[in-house]
Amino acid sequence: MNQAGIQIDFYILQPYLIENAAFKRILRMIMESKANMKKITATAISGLALLVSNSCANVGSARVAIQNHAESHQCQDSKYDNSVICLKDDLGEAYKSVYQISTITNSKDASKNEAIDLIEGSGMLLEGGYLLTAYHITNPQMDNNHESRTYLQAGKELYALEQVAGDKDLDFMIMKLTEELPNPHPYKHKTGNASELRIGDAAYIIGNAHGFGINMREGIISQLEYDNFLEEDFAVSCGGNYGDSGGPIFALRDGKIELVGIMTMVVPNANKLAYARSINTILAYLEKLMQKENIPIKK
Repeated sequence: MNQAGIQIDFYILQPYLIENAAFKRILRMIMESKANMKKITATAISGLALLVSNSCANVGSARVAIQNHAESHQCQDSKYDNSVICLKDDLGEAYKSVYQISTITNSKDASKNEAIDLIEGSGMLLEGGYLLTAYHITNPQMDNNHESRTYLQAGKELYALEQVAGDKDLDFMIMKLTEELPNPHPYKHKTGNASELRIGDAAYIIGNAHGFGINMREGIISQLEYDNFLEEDFAVSCGGNYGDSGGPIFALRDGKIELVGIMTMVVPNANKLAYARSINTILAYLEKLMQKENIPIKK
């Protein structure tokens, strides 16, 4: 409403004040005085400002009460949290550990015609220059007709990766940088236990959706059992996309970030439902290898 140089946004105020009797009287005065806004006295305007101030203070108090309740109950039970209100860790630090991954494959057919294929995905950098990603992103075909090379992108630069260990059926791959990465940001938070996840627990996915760069989305653990699932695999409602494969999925335990899996599959016609390989499965496969190669993924 804009008249006689006074502007009041009643739409914003309405949720807080519309049931307040004093506000109703002020509103009625305004509506009855369209021709002469001078009838709205300084006292009325001051009263309106006071009502707004008190309402905002009440909202702030309510938020503090909710936070205190969460910290004293829901977020201090040593279980995975089902609300992002519990978050204490810096998600920005975990975000920095995720990079765009690209695999370029040169292939030749029977007629020696060449073709170049590009696969884009995501990967999480670990200590020592290692990287965790999905197997299908790396497209490991090395024969007379195919040659694949996988790269980590940091800024506008590409850094070559070599394969260390992986499994096609489990769809994960450990790779290692062949050259030093300037200003690396390896993952420094905890590794979780996907067997303890529950439906409704808060989850975050970080990935390279459609090749538009690394971004983060929030959701929940939405499924724990399916015929084609491996034990401890799960699904999340974070809106997975092409390019997210290999990206990490985090859960919160008492407000702290834990890695619980990596993205391996998206169902585009099911509201972009995202499926994950649990970190438990990856760790079990790598247990002996970690002792030999000293790959820094720890329970």
